[in-house]
Amino acid sequence: MPRAEARAACCLTLLLMLFAVLPTVGVAQEHTPPPLVFDVLAPTEQEWLRVLEAVETGDSAQAIELSAALAQKVSGFALLDKLRQELLAAQGEAAMAQLQARWLTAAASVPTAPQGAAPDEASRLAHEAAQRWAHRDYQVPTTLPFVLALDRGVRHLIVVETSTSRLFLFRNRPEGLRLERDLYVSIGRRGPGKEVEGDERTPLGVYFTLSRMDEEGLAERYGAHAFPLDYPNAWDRRESRTGRGIWIHGVPPQTYSRPPLDSDGCVALTNPDIQWLAKRLAPRRTPVVIVERVPWNAASPSTAEVARLSGRIERWLAARAQGEDGASALEELYDPEALAVPVAGAGLEREDEAPEVRRLALIQDPTTQGLVVASFGDGWGGWYRQYWRQDDAGSWRIAAERLRPPRRR
Repeated sequence: MPRAEARAACCLTLLLMLFAVLPTVGVAQEHTPPPLVFDVLAPTEQEWLRVLEAVETGDSAQAIELSAALAQKVSGFALLDKLRQELLAAQGEAAMAQLQARWLTAAASVPTAPQGAAPDEASRLAHEAAQRWAHRDYQVPTTLPFVLALDRGVRHLIVVETSTSRLFLFRNRPEGLRLERDLYVSIGRRGPGKEVEGDERTPLGVYFTLSRMDEEGLAERYGAHAFPLDYPNAWDRRESRTGRGIWIHGVPPQTYSRPPLDSDGCVALTNPDIQWLAKRLAPRRTPVVIVERVPWNAASPSTAEVARLSGRIERWLAARAQGEDGASALEELYDPEALAVPVAGAGLEREDEAPEVRRLALIQDPTTQGLVVASFGDGWGGWYRQYWRQDDAGSWRIAAERLRPPRRR
């Protein structure tokens, strides 16, 4: 096949991929009845909420019975143990009312402490109770407007909402993204918005899993499994953010769960939840969107705008395939300040070959206005992660990127 025809075929393939997945991400989901939040929670959390519901109604006998049953199934659940102690000590309606206020009302604020000190254990547990209890009324999402395209080869997508201490796992089904499980998580002690090494904050943005680490290769504090993320990514480096070792991981074996603000910056789940996740999650290149509040109903770019962006991506692929001959065309696609690795001189081995796009993910970063992350591979083992923004004239340009060169055959 001549080079021009191969390039045209590549461009057409990419466009077809984009438009094939766009309807499943947006339009198809709008007609699906929203599931009940209770139905997508982990079984242990469902039982915990039943305990709190008994507390809310003032039925101390039922609350004690349910909490005792749950305690037989899990150990190291400090939140449950503390509530059981208070339930057994509560005598009369007045004592029960005070217990309700502590666990269901007064716990709603984020615990504070003097500068440099950690909140006391009671405040941290109350914060966890409040986060879990408030989530019973959460609006279960049925659309992800910031996911512009997701190839069928990308089986799952994770969304972490730091303000509610939740991790949402979406399954990429033929009919579109569907919420598979809603899990409680802990984040950094100082909250979200990581900027520098050691600030004990969890980064915000669009990331991807790099690998999976299992219990035999992990320090005890990380629990049963860990999924390292690609923080700092190319965009973080452009923004001068520093740090390393941001993972999604479990907890020590003697602990069931941790308070909402309790890690060095990682996202921590209970060991049963990380084990459940590890059975389903592809260890590499699963998108992970971390945001303070998820913009479930935000406006996404128009189909025409996504088509313009896809056109820029296909131009990049075609120019890169030309090697030195495409250098000037490549230069036009980059923001002048982009922190890009050298892109010229990476032409095809034979002129009749053309790039083959695989596992495309195109995600609008909810934390950075106007930034779209494109992640895709080629048929030779190369991998590309690019961060596109529009310039003042409305043209899409690469602001940062990280490339893994293809294998030479």
